Amino acid sequence: MTKKNISITLSSSALLKKLSAISSIIAMNPIVPILENFLFDIAPNQLTITASDIQTTLSTSMPINTQHNTQIAVPARMLLDTLKNFSEQPITFHIDEESYRMTIHSHNGNYTLAGENPADFPEKIMLEHEKIYTISSNVLKKALAYTQVAISNDELKPALSGMYLESIENKITFVAIDGHKLVKYEYQGIKKDTAISPIILPKKVCSLINTLVLKYEKESIQMQCNKRYAFFQIGDVSITTQLINERYPDYDSVIPKNFALECTLLKDDLLSAIKRIGIYANKSTQQTKFVIDKNQMLITAEDQDFFNEAKEKISCNFEGKSITIGFNVKFLISLLQTIQQEEIQIKMIDPTQACIISPKTQEKDENILLLIMPIIIQ
Repeated sequence: MTKKNISITLSSSALLKKLSAISSIIAMNPIVPILENFLFDIAPNQLTITASDIQTTLSTSMPINTQHNTQIAVPARMLLDTLKNFSEQPITFHIDEESYRMTIHSHNGNYTLAGENPADFPEKIMLEHEKIYTISSNVLKKALAYTQVAISNDELKPALSGMYLESIENKITFVAIDGHKLVKYEYQGIKKDTAISPIILPKKVCSLINTLVLKYEKESIQMQCNKRYAFFQIGDVSITTQLINERYPDYDSVIPKNFALECTLLKDDLLSAIKRIGIYANKSTQQTKFVIDKNQMLITAEDQDFFNEAKEKISCNFEGKSITIGFNVKFLISLLQTIQQEEIQIKMIDPTQACIISPKTQEKDENILLLIMPIIIQ
């Protein structure tokens, strides 16, 4: 097949917007050098741009006026930095298929980038025969907002380094556990035939999806999956990712079912108080003590190494016998910051067993559960 020079013209700002949407997946120093590039796939009337880190691939497309077919791998950082310094204008790309060189022609200059052989770019995984599920962007946005704080960073526990997702009948469930915290978000308003086998989405992919969901929040999200891969179409961006192939722990077994103590209070009162008190906590243990009795919560922290201490009282509605319990203040703050409702409930058994935090009133079809393990007060 004869090699040729190909030209395409497009908007500089429109192209930059597309590239920016998928560029976060590109590593600074990837193991495979070709992954420092965007893959440009030019087809009649369409440009598809792909970025990958091998485990995860992002693609987006835009219309162009051409009847050509070609591919080229283009240095991602150099192209992004060039486009960021252009004002909005039409720019023309001249592509030499033989040398893989690409020249950008703007109003005021020419810029030549040394591209690479597109054949070296990893082949995109296709899930053509898997069932397509539709998920509300609002449901996925809420699920990610709650669960991301409890996804583990422990590489020795790969199953916990992602978000668990499954659906049965009309209920979809999202779970994250890191050994100190557990978050479960359930939504019961999906179609009854939307049964998704359990999968574990890697933490990095959850972050990417969350960014895109916030950008395209009014659009439904399409999803496909099998035992090894998952595919998401969010707006004009597609994500294909490897799943975490591990057995997820039986999370329901660690969630207490019966509670002797219950405390109701305003979330912002508690959150602002522990942010102040946490400044005085020991930096290694982050221990904060809570004494709850009648309609009052006394919160204290101290760092004996530096003779720092603080205490504060806030109002609450409490049912049960007085309890003294300790929490890691950073873990508690991270959970409370995910809650949007004004009033929360904290359910407890004793100072050694897991506590449940949840909004006092929840949206129809939702069930939000946040679990935190107490720490032994020293």
